[in-house]
Amino acid sequence: MMGYVFTVVECVISWKAELQDTISLSMTEAKYMTAVETSKETLWLKGLVETLVSCRIQFGFIAAAIV
Repeated sequence: MMGYVFTVVECVISWKAELQDTISLSMTEAKYMTAVETSKETLWLKGLVETLVSCRIQFGFIAAAIV
């Protein structure tokens, strides 16, 4: 079984818990597989946050120009 939970200000924003698709031969390999999946989710969330911040800045400039 592998899993992770991401939180922001004590609120869960992403989680995953499942049986692994492949059989690992050692506990180290299982931990490595979990670390890889967690890293992929971290990069995706980072990109999402950067996009949201970028949109907020762009909309802020548009609103300032209209006023």
